[in-house]
Amino acid sequence: MTVSRFAAWLGVLALAVASIAAAAPKAAAPKTSAEGRAALVSAWPAIKAANEDWFPAAQAGDAERLAEPYGETAVFIGPDGAAHVGHAAILALYKARAATRRKLSTGAIVHDGMAYGGAGLVFEWGHGELTSLDEAGKPVRSGGPYLTAWRRDADGRWKIVRNIAF
Repeated sequence: MTVSRFAAWLGVLALAVASIAAAAPKAAAPKTSAEGRAALVSAWPAIKAANEDWFPAAQAGDAERLAEPYGETAVFIGPDGAAHVGHAAILALYKARAATRRKLSTGAIVHDGMAYGGAGLVFEWGHGELTSLDEAGKPVRSGGPYLTAWRRDADGRWKIVRNIAF
């Protein structure tokens, strides 16, 4: 095949790809209702506070502070797939971790986004980063993405109802 024929075929291929792409349905940007916007604005202070306090509470080994954002019937699913059901079980998990955790040097919750899910739910996602020190003082990094569902409790406070760490 000559260079000019190859260029012609390449041009035809480019036109075909462009016409297919132009004909593909466009995804509409999701519209958030006034109720949804109000829920996102209302939930944000609780989400921000929980995320900002996560590492200081973990570093202090303060299980009460770590469990505080969770509702009474919350479910936490850890990266290992184990489910901890109810505030008391989540508090016990954090107490057990505090008793056995290595010294923490750095960490953060990085909020990547949030959306209104209807039915009073706000979904928030991001990723956690944590660095601990092993017995020799060498840094050990861990972390991963998370997805959290928040809902107002009977007192109007935003609480975690589901939290999945990956």
